[in-house]
Amino acid sequence: MSIEDPTSFDPLERERWVRGTINDLNLRGILDRMDRNQKGELIIVDYKSGKAPMAKYKEPRFFALKLYAMLIKDELGEMPAELKLIYLKNSTIHTLKISEEDLIDVKNEILEIWENIKKAYKDDEFPATKNNLCDWCYYKPICPVFNDDAPSTEELRSINETIYDLKEEVEALDMFKDDNDIPKESPIGSKDRNKIQNKIKKIDPKKNCVIGFGITEKTIAKLRSADGLVVGSAICKEITRSLNNRQNPVTNVSKVVAKLRNKIS
Repeated sequence: MSIEDPTSFDPLERERWVRGTINDLNLRGILDRMDRNQKGELIIVDYKSGKAPMAKYKEPRFFALKLYAMLIKDELGEMPAELKLIYLKNSTIHTLKISEEDLIDVKNEILEIWENIKKAYKDDEFPATKNNLCDWCYYKPICPVFNDDAPSTEELRSINETIYDLKEEVEALDMFKDDNDIPKESPIGSKDRNKIQNKIKKIDPKKNCVIGFGITEKTIAKLRSADGLVVGSAICKEITRSLNNRQNPVTNVSKVVAKLRNKIS
């Protein structure tokens, strides 16, 4: 191989599971490779199928490996000395020496991310982040960063919650073979099964008028009856893939959109 000769060394471990807990955050992953250098120090290695970034942009790519190093240190009681990223696309190796301070920093960073995630979940608010990729994003016409009247998923949430509650009432009624056996003083004593089912039938089609998110090539075919779809997962994935491969994301995303349209035509 042009990157390194696999016969010239014997890896300490390959595809090692790493797990750990920081406060209420559980971390786990698979470490591609772990070596020892000539000094006997631990080296953590990860393979990347894409191209290496320019050297001045390399450090952010080591975030996951820093977490692995932190977990390995906690598990083995030994501080890794170096991180190594091997990019197969353009046969490039990036390395980074690490210290105890680096592991403290990455611990604080992942905890900050985790706290932000919990807060966003609690507040039901996941704000968009504006960056240089926005001009290539098909979400831009409906993105709240660029539009004061961006669509909301609150209507869909409300519809689903209403349908769920109505179905719960039907299930409770179905526990009785004879409606006359239902205690009148119970919460469902005054409920009419047919009226509830008709209400569900009336509300359910409204879901097709609501914009949906998290749609991919595998799931879009199930949504043919929807009046409008916003496809983000597949497009965002293609944008990332295109940029990593230094390809034109506009051209590639257009191809993805055409393919998705064919799925529902």
